[in-house]
Amino acid sequence: MSDPTTPENFTIRSWRNHYNWVMRKHGITKDELGITSHGLRHEWLQEYYKTLTGVDAPIKGSADRADIEVHCEAMKTAIEAVGHSRPEKTGMYMSTHAAMDKLKAPVVGIGDVRRALEETGDKKAAAGKLGISRQRLYRILEAEDKKP
Repeated sequence: MSDPTTPENFTIRSWRNHYNWVMRKHGITKDELGITSHGLRHEWLQEYYKTLTGVDAPIKGSADRADIEVHCEAMKTAIEAVGHSRPEKTGMYMSTHAAMDKLKAPVVGIGDVRRALEETGDKKAAAGKLGISRQRLYRILEAEDKKP
């Protein structure tokens, strides 16, 4: 099995062992510095994204967003810079705005929905009180109805 990042005179396994030896030799370990080389790779990509766009990568949680064309080009450029050919790989390093928005969304269960409906008497008002869309409120209610 060939790997474009492995020198010809190494097997993948021997190259990985050599690489890990070099990292340990220079103290780049979780135990010594509290970091890993792969973590440094993530950090570098996030900083590179910021250089390309002028804003933090989505994983940083900033409300600032790059123009969509600038964002897409930066994601493509950044992921190619570390040897990946597929732009969707950037999600592992920098996340996406949609994923970060989903993490910020309130966690609302059926009990919350029932209480809000009792207090407001109205689905639109209940959704507003819970900080969710009416569609999400309906999905929560439908999921409860489908339970055996």
